[in-house]
Amino acid sequence: MPVTAGVRALVVRVVVVPALGGVLAGIMVPAYHDYTLRTKVAEVVGAAGPLKADVERAVSKRRAWTIGEVSIGSKYATAVTSMRKAT
Repeated sequence: MPVTAGVRALVVRVVVVPALGGVLAGIMVPAYHDYTLRTKVAEVVGAAGPLKADVERAVSKRRAWTIGEVSIGSKYATAVTSMRKAT
C-alpha cells in the first residue's frame, strides 16, 4: 500500500506537533516562574518602602529598631518583626 500525502500529513500532526509543544513548554515554564518570582520580590520591596525611613533613622542613631509586627500591604510578605543592631 503506497503512502499518500494525507498519511504523511497525519504523521506530521501526530508526531511533530506534540514534540514542538514539549520543547516550547520546556522553555516557557522556567521563564514564567522567573517572571513571577521577580514580580513578587518587586512588590515586597515596593510595599516595604514606607518603612525605609524608620529603619534608616534607627540605624543612623545606632540603636535597635523593634516594632513588632507591621503590615506592609503585600500578600507575599505580611510583617516585619524586628531589626537589631549588629554587635
